[in-house]
Amino acid sequence: MTSLKNKVFYICIIALLLPGFAYTQDTKIKHYKYAELVVVNRFYDEASGIAQMSTTVYLNDGSDKEVSSYRKESIISYKDVKNEAFRDFIEKYSNKKFSNSKISEMYVLNTLASDGWEVISYDDKPLNFAEGSGSKARYLLRKEKP
Repeated sequence: MTSLKNKVFYICIIALLLPGFAYTQDTKIKHYKYAELVVVNRFYDEASGIAQMSTTVYLNDGSDKEVSSYRKESIISYKDVKNEAFRDFIEKYSNKKFSNSKISEMYVLNTLASDGWEVISYDDKPLNFAEGSGSKARYLLRKEKP
């Protein structure tokens, strides 16, 4: 009888411990790489009286490879400076040429997402007095390390 009780006891212990072992196998610590994508739009009032706009886009992941783009044009030239800056940025990031000139901020974010980056924080603030007039959008990104 004692032998049977011991066997039942061990079977019960094993049955109780199995879900615990399975749980520890499923919960693995994830390690992430973080980056910052910044889009700065500035408006200038040049001495000639012609208003200008510039867009700067850069991605910094803490490595030596920082991807950036800068475009400046007069507002009356009817060029979309933002789209040109985004196209230039995405060409540098992906090492591909794009014939489509209408590349938007959302297209850039989707391209980064397809590369494994996910947006975990976003803020959009006006530039301060020293920086000029315009806005600065900042995306904090993370990507799971292999």
